[in-house]
Amino acid sequence: MLHGKMKMTVLQAYLLAAGAFSVAAGFAYMIWPVEMAALVGLTLSPPTAVIEVQGFYGGQLVGLGAATLLAVWKPRFVRPALVLLVASVGGTGLGRLYGIAASASCPPLIAGLLSLEAATAIVALIFLRRERAHAA
Repeated sequence: MLHGKMKMTVLQAYLLAAGAFSVAAGFAYMIWPVEMAALVGLTLSPPTAVIEVQGFYGGQLVGLGAATLLAVWKPRFVRPALVLLVASVGGTGLGRLYGIAASASCPPLIAGLLSLEAATAIVALIFLRRERAHAA
């Protein structure tokens, strides 16, 4: 049962997809840090660099995903999860957008990641506004 109902809502499906993707990506960075970093041209040679990618990329993504997934089954976590998605994924997208502007370069993979981040943050913002309207 989800939020006391038998059917999954669109909001719950969104939270499930965003959370599961984040957890999966996080574990991929933890398990295959060198290979994941190489996807965007990063080379990790000293153990410190590998651990940093595992901890920051992997750990942050797993934490974000776990917090988001919690909201699928616990209604009181819906708004905090949406705020977290807007802030974290939206912030990542803004940082990526700055990098694109500063480098005057936007390789296809980066454009795809930015599109995914923007869509995730915008949808979370739309759901957050809808949640606030229903609470008022």
